[in-house]
Amino acid sequence: MLSINQTLQGRYKIVRQLGHGGMGAVYEAIDKRFGEPIALKEIIVDSSNEKQSEQVRKAFEREAKSLAKAKHEVVPYVRDYFSEENRQFLVMELVEGQDLGEMLENRKSPFPVHEVVNWMDQLLDALDYLHNLKPSIIHRDIKPQNLKLNARNRIKLLDFGIARSSDKSATVTKQTFVGATLNYSPIEQILRVIDQTFREFIILKHKDKAEAVLKQDTDARCDLYALGGTFFHLLTNHAPVDATKRTLDIWEGKPDPLPNPSDLNPEIPPALAGFLLKAMAIERKKRYSSAVEMRQALRDALDQPKTVSFEIKSQTG
Repeated sequence: MLSINQTLQGRYKIVRQLGHGGMGAVYEAIDKRFGEPIALKEIIVDSSNEKQSEQVRKAFEREAKSLAKAKHEVVPYVRDYFSEENRQFLVMELVEGQDLGEMLENRKSPFPVHEVVNWMDQLLDALDYLHNLKPSIIHRDIKPQNLKLNARNRIKLLDFGIARSSDKSATVTKQTFVGATLNYSPIEQILRVIDQTFREFIILKHKDKAEAVLKQDTDARCDLYALGGTFFHLLTNHAPVDATKRTLDIWEGKPDPLPNPSDLNPEIPPALAGFLLKAMAIERKKRYSSAVEMRQALRDALDQPKTVSFEIKSQTG
């Protein structure tokens, strides 16, 4: 853990810790060269394995360079990266304020539909941009806690710590830059990272289906599922049933335990509820194939009769 007032690179002075996890932490710091606050994201590398440490360092560098090329209002800009004492650091735009998860918990009720659909539209525009970069960037951890609103009430997508480009060499091992948040991640992402004993139990019970899922690499549809799960939560104030339980129930011939969001919040129009459920389909071939297709489906859903009246603000990448 970095100390308050500690300075890295003779430039970045630590102000406070903003959050932490298994692989590192995020700090607010002052860039003394420009005199402005920044976010400093730390990744701790296991130095006991020299070969893997070097692979992780190179993967981190590739990822930093990919993110630095991302120029979109939804994506916090990356201004620098460096290594220090077996730790990798990203220097990023600091986005102040509460995340949408905290805001939802404080309000204790769903967000208004007209606000949420505009946030969805902004995020889908960003995902269309990220997924079509060369190489593409897949975030892989979209959830309410990784979304904030800036001073202009625009969505900001945070924490690209487990993002991965389409360059498969950027993933060193199954655990490098790989993660999942159960309530928002699809089965093809979760099945790789759950407890090994539980995974072996699933494979033993549903061998052919489980092995087919394990052969699937995570792609853009992983982000689209997570977006659906995130906004399901924001629109209903109920976290969606995690994909592992849903998958096992479906594979065993039981009904999908994911409730219709309109049943949880009658303000959600049926067409919008159907839109969310398709985004969260367990079989990824049944989801939207791309962010641009999903964005158009959102607009089509909101054109249906008895839907909420709203205006989606124009977004450009």
